[in-house]
Amino acid sequence: MNSRERVRNALERKPVDRVPIDMWATAETYQNLQSYLKLDRPADVDNYLDIDIRWIVPDYKEPVKRYPDGSYENKWGVRFRTVQYNTGSYDEICEHPLKDAGSVSEVEKKAWPQLDLWDYSGMQDKITAIDSVQARWIGTGESSIFERSWAQLGLERFLCDLAAAPEIPCRIMDIINALYLEQTRATLRACNGRIDMIYTAD
Repeated sequence: MNSRERVRNALERKPVDRVPIDMWATAETYQNLQSYLKLDRPADVDNYLDIDIRWIVPDYKEPVKRYPDGSYENKWGVRFRTVQYNTGSYDEICEHPLKDAGSVSEVEKKAWPQLDLWDYSGMQDKITAIDSVQARWIGTGESSIFERSWAQLGLERFLCDLAAAPEIPCRIMDIINALYLEQTRATLRACNGRIDMIYTAD
């Protein structure tokens, strides 16, 4: 039984040879596993552990905008800084681009990402690489409407505005959701029916 069959059977409540496995881990966890298992690349960890569910998304064409203090700005205009801890690092938000927005028109004038800034041409190659060992259950999706939206305003303001003055946060969510829908459709077209699952999150 290959991974794709295993996950489908589990979802359909049919017999499987073992429980299907998905794995999400930080970069340093993959690096530590690679070192411990003596593998060539962090990406080889998934095959070694026989992870059934794999995730692919189109690459983003625009370079990351970096600042002299080491912080950087993601595709949504949200600024992050890297924070070190004992065994690695994580990125935390340090600047919300619409924190001072006073109207829906200000939200709409923001430089939002455009659909053609994602590169869909490499999706088939990603699928081929994943399926090289066996047919895997492949998912796609970057959608995180709530989290992407509150990052524009800051969580406290976003939640307060939802209760007291919802026009701005709701317009932000509308814009981000519409873009994610179009981006997901473009990804599915590029993958030519090979995507098994679409991901969305908080």
